[in-house]
Amino acid sequence: SLRSLDDQQTVSREVRAIIVATGVHNKSNAVYPDALREQALASGLDVVHSCEYRNPEPYVGSRVLVVGLGVSGTDIANEVSRVAARTLLTFRAMPWIVPLNLFGCPADRASVGPLAWVPFALQRQVFRLIQAATIGSLQGYGLPAADHRLLDRFVVNDRGFVAALKEKRVLLRPTVTKIESGIAQFEDPSQDPEPIDAVIFATGYARRYPLLDPDDCRGRPLSEGLSFLIFHRVEPGTVFMVETITPTGCWPLFIDQGRAVAAYFAAEQRGGRNLNLFNARRMLPSPDFKRSWYREADAYHVSVRAYSRCLRQLAAWLSE
Repeated sequence: SLRSLDDQQTVSREVRAIIVATGVHNKSNAVYPDALREQALASGLDVVHSCEYRNPEPYVGSRVLVVGLGVSGTDIANEVSRVAARTLLTFRAMPWIVPLNLFGCPADRASVGPLAWVPFALQRQVFRLIQAATIGSLQGYGLPAADHRLLDRFVVNDRGFVAALKEKRVLLRPTVTKIESGIAQFEDPSQDPEPIDAVIFATGYARRYPLLDPDDCRGRPLSEGLSFLIFHRVEPGTVFMVETITPTGCWPLFIDQGRAVAAYFAAEQRGGRNLNLFNARRMLPSPDFKRSWYREADAYHVSVRAYSRCLRQLAAWLSE
């Protein structure tokens, strides 16, 4: 049964299944470094999370600090730097920065195109050569070398950020440790404090899934509480449309996830021969969805080809 709050009254309804499609990139899931946010607000600064950012107009002539060297942080810093008086970007971990396009085509197509069929070690070498030829080393602009191999973690596509660095529109600073009276102080004591007018936190989102009790995961990551990153391990009627992280984004995989979910409930309705077998196995570990991609990242980072293939095989098997 399902209980919901309707007009301030608790209403109970019986439902066959619950599909949780609440997403990750929801403002309620925004993550801030709480101490820094409170310090910035106490200083009277303009403070937003990247999910609230819409355009650079509010920052014309301002001194802006962007926190976070990810996709959102680099894009926002590049945009803001065109109108701001000074744009600083501070970060903790250094990702690999790769080109957005190759020979006029989106670079992410290589992950699902002909190159996807060659051994991963060779893929890594090819992508490394391409990165060296197009982006190259950025250590001369204040960026350290990444502490991991290319494709061991998620990469950041360059959409103008590298040019902003080279043109000195964006200035890099070590980790910000404190904001006091509108002055940002940094981890490196040799770096002078900087006066700022605004802070944009590009610090990501927390994964929060309604109806997924952490106790069901038995102390393991949330991803391990979901079979195939979709099916609740102890509640057969509850499934989740989880956003995965891939070079191509999550949207193509939503289709495969949806088809697997539909195949499951169709099998339940008609009494499919593999339904009970799946339910008996849902507590077992899921297949390997990485196939060497993003080995140092969490389980939501997957190989498009591997995860899509597993979902399609599951849907076909449940449909037998």
